[in-house]
Amino acid sequence: MISISGGLQPRWRDDGKELFYYSLDNKLMSVDVNTNANNFEAGTPKVLFEARLVPGQPTGAGAYSVTRDGQRFLTNLLADDSSPSPAVVVQNWTASLRK
Repeated sequence: MISISGGLQPRWRDDGKELFYYSLDNKLMSVDVNTNANNFEAGTPKVLFEARLVPGQPTGAGAYSVTRDGQRFLTNLLADDSSPSPAVVVQNWTASLRK
């Protein structure tokens, strides 16, 4: 067992020595793992950062990705509702390239 309080969307580091998952209290967690021939040992889970899932995000889908070395994350987080960003559409942008 990795987490006594549950988790979602587990991902392995490429070398299999670390496991990442979302905790049920909105944190991205990391657990060091040692796998020898017939042995499996999991370390103590540690919090990497708080990461609120987008509502309605399927629990099995890719709400985040981790690089092969486990050092960087791409995640789908909730935006701050207090200052929404405008969408900018640029038309005929290729004409600017010719100048």
